[in-house]
Amino acid sequence: MSESNRDDILRTLAAVSDLPTLPQVVTKLQEEMASPNASAGSISDIIREDPAISIKTLRVANSPLYGLGRKVTDIRDAVRVLGLKEVYNIVMSMSTLNLFKSDTHINYKKFWTHCLSVAFATKAIFEFTGDMERPLEKEELADLFIAGLLHDIGILVLDQYKPELYKMVLQKVSELGEVPLYGVEYELLGISHGEIGEFLMNKWNIPAHIATAVAFHHRSEAITGKRELTEILHIADFICNNQGLDNGLGVLPTSFSDEAWSNLNLSINDISAIIEKVRVESENSAILMALA
Repeated sequence: MSESNRDDILRTLAAVSDLPTLPQVVTKLQEEMASPNASAGSISDIIREDPAISIKTLRVANSPLYGLGRKVTDIRDAVRVLGLKEVYNIVMSMSTLNLFKSDTHINYKKFWTHCLSVAFATKAIFEFTGDMERPLEKEELADLFIAGLLHDIGILVLDQYKPELYKMVLQKVSELGEVPLYGVEYELLGISHGEIGEFLMNKWNIPAHIATAVAFHHRSEAITGKRELTEILHIADFICNNQGLDNGLGVLPTSFSDEAWSNLNLSINDISAIIEKVRVESENSAILMALA
């Protein structure tokens, strides 16, 4: 049953004509960010093409999130001050938070607050990592935010396009109690929300290493190659869930990967400091939610 459901789900999504797509401003930014000639000028010119996104970007840049100490009134100035990648993260956040809106049982505000909290938490977790065998490259480090933002987006896809099937998943999780969501997804659907997220991100041309982190954020040990980004995402997700910053589905992970903790060279003595840092960082999610 699960294998047939998996095939059916993938066929359905492949054929869906109204599967959410990223706004043109984001796709243009993706292309420009990949260019060696990307600059504050070229990035700001693209953002200016979308007045609504431009306004939101300036609001975020001038919010307490960054505490610049002076008012930024021009997009190019915001890019110069915050950096290309940081502005791209803002634009991606402002664009993604409004992609899925439908009358379902999912509390979108709580869901996206969780995702943003995880996005900010990845930064906090990274600050406590020790000497990793394969340290993250600068570009990968900047991508932690996008991985956190999109890590659960597959849930929204399944809920919107396979609502009856996904309702069965959530009912069974509720009946069984402390069981991992992705385990029940595999049992009933043959596929997890992480893999569905990867499917969507491939459609969106999100870099493969980010899509892989999303696909495996509940089982990072299944990755045979470089997996530090995935492990940071996994730990950040666990801590946020268990600090009351869950996605609203009522499903909380009861454990995390000891292997991920060890590979990141995190210290048991830093647990309290890590949790506090995550709490402080996650407060930024409220700022972005208010400005979206």
